[in-house]
Amino acid sequence: MINVLLAGGVAMAAALLCTKPFIAFLVRRRYGQFIHDDLTHHHVKRGKPTMGGAVIIGAVFVGYFGSHALLLLLTATGTLKEVHHLGLDGALVSAQGTDSGEMTISVPALGQTVPVTRASRYAITPAAPAGR
Repeated sequence: MINVLLAGGVAMAAALLCTKPFIAFLVRRRYGQFIHDDLTHHHVKRGKPTMGGAVIIGAVFVGYFGSHALLLLLTATGTLKEVHHLGLDGALVSAQGTDSGEMTISVPALGQTVPVTRASRYAITPAAPAGR
């Protein structure tokens, strides 16, 4: 699910950022729509670029491969151990646990890899009920 959302976001950003420069490029290169002389009501389209769909198709590919590249750069592993103690009535009496994890963030374009290690412990005990 994260991959799909990331791909959609990257594709939308690529389409928004590239459409205007691509149309300007096509106008400079004189890629325009050919109009037949017998269709007089289509003369307003003469010289307009017709390759706008190419930006959308290109953005989809950029989004797909870009999201996969971004997700390959981030890897994470970890463990979580918890113990919960419940009373006879099902109320939480106490809980304790530990979690630890390692994550590697890589930026191949810069040649950097940063390892991140994290560990924590916690204990939860319920507060005494009010009125006692």
